[in-house]
Amino acid sequence: GVPGLLVPPEPPEGFEHVYHQFTIRITGEASTDRDTALQRIVDNGVGAGVYYPRNVFDYDCYRGHPQVIVDDVPHSTEVAAQVVSLPVHQYLSSDDVEQIIDVVAKAVAP
Repeated sequence: GVPGLLVPPEPPEGFEHVYHQFTIRITGEASTDRDTALQRIVDNGVGAGVYYPRNVFDYDCYRGHPQVIVDDVPHSTEVAAQVVSLPVHQYLSSDDVEQIIDVVAKAVAP
């Protein structure tokens, strides 16, 4: 319910997600940009980061690879500038999860 904050969708009935990463998007509808929100999240004690800040072909080591296609991908470029991955592991308590939710909501819509 926070403007500009998108969370991963629930999987279809009968399926479960393993959540190797729990990656949110901070879109243009948020009251702040992704980098400012990320800094607020980290400053408030929640480990978070950006795992995929660029398209694969933006890395020199992949640019010349024959299986990597360099193309105009505006949606992918936009999403890469919006993503933040939050803590997700078996040792998070319900209280930890509630704290993460609170910190993220306040960071995105202070």
